[in-house]
Amino acid sequence: PLQLANAHAVGVVLEAIGFSPFVSGDLVFLDERIFQVIEGCSGLRTILIVTMSACLFTQLAWHDPKRTLALILLAPLIGAVTNHIRILTIIFNPAAAFASAHTAQGLAMMVIAVIMIALADFALGRVWPTPATEQLPVEAPIGVLPSALRVSYVVLCVSLAVAALGLDPWRPPPSPLVALTTIGGS
Repeated sequence: PLQLANAHAVGVVLEAIGFSPFVSGDLVFLDERIFQVIEGCSGLRTILIVTMSACLFTQLAWHDPKRTLALILLAPLIGAVTNHIRILTIIFNPAAAFASAHTAQGLAMMVIAVIMIALADFALGRVWPTPATEQLPVEAPIGVLPSALRVSYVVLCVSLAVAALGLDPWRPPPSPLVALTTIGGS
């Protein structure tokens, strides 16, 4: 349903800016080109990543509970908006057929989403400013980890990295159907 909703929303935005798209299911027909909003571009992962980023942001920013909750509740909307922007940029990108373009646009959208979280936090700060008396004190560092624990941590990380290098990367099974252009990943 989210995949179909994204295709429909992209069609609405394209109409609003003066194009004449035709949307059928997850396909967007535009100027003799066909774009498919694939399941990976439904935006679910983007929404989850942006929401987790907002949770981390609120932990680092030390806000009161109302402001924290408001920012976390805004995060899925920010994720959906950045996903729509990404789909539109893929449609208008002449290099959209290349996977590297999808990856670069995905990374750029994550940066934009985090900036949007910071801007939303700034705006919420106007509504719920944190008074100086309610700011939480900065805790002192826990201390230096014992050297045995540091060595164990490094050994674990290096072992996982070496093990990951030995694994074959996952590849999807070949598909007999090929779309003219797909809008992939989020």
